[in-house]
Amino acid sequence: MLQQWDAARPPGSDASRASLNRRRSDGDRPELAAAAAVALDSLRYGIALIGRDCRVYFINQRGRSLSEQVAGLQLQQGRLVAARAGDAARLITAVTRIVNGAAGTALRLGCGSARPLSVIIQPLPHAGSWAPEPAMAMVWFTDPARLPPVPRERLMQAYGLTGTEAWLASLLLQGRAVGQIAEQLGIRIATARTHLKAVLAKTATHRQSELIYYLLQEVGWML
Repeated sequence: MLQQWDAARPPGSDASRASLNRRRSDGDRPELAAAAAVALDSLRYGIALIGRDCRVYFINQRGRSLSEQVAGLQLQQGRLVAARAGDAARLITAVTRIVNGAAGTALRLGCGSARPLSVIIQPLPHAGSWAPEPAMAMVWFTDPARLPPVPRERLMQAYGLTGTEAWLASLLLQGRAVGQIAEQLGIRIATARTHLKAVLAKTATHRQSELIYYLLQEVGWML
């Protein structure tokens, strides 16, 4: 059982694995922990484990790279910080709610004309005796422009969406706004909103942010 994380070194430094250093009991398997760190580093998505004040206890290599190259979310003095003041407040509020027991949520964090990052925050309650805080959060983040689109066929099979509805859902997952989607599909914005309502109904979600969060989890494109 992992008992303690070593957060003394900057996350993502020569050892993004340094964030996973710990004191181990006799039954621990250090080689498995090392393999887990390598696996997380191989993902195309940024992953961070954070505490109540957005302090980062682990961040994979992709997450560190995104925090350095994309303006929306940055790693500053060991904490995840949104670049814009309004986004920073939203991020802190979301993390605080989640570590206090709220459900996960989706955010889009941007900076000026840069394309916003897609951010998913999930609760990690009762992490165990190895965790530095009793309740933490897991943050997934990515630049939608760098990801391939979600296969529409998968959305149609999973949720019974029509072709147009699947197009809309796929484009939402890429960070597009409803107005942009309407223009790309060659339909009126009112028609796009009608399709969005149908997608919400078929996925049993109520808001666009909830839909994105749900699809990111259920479709499994982040894994």
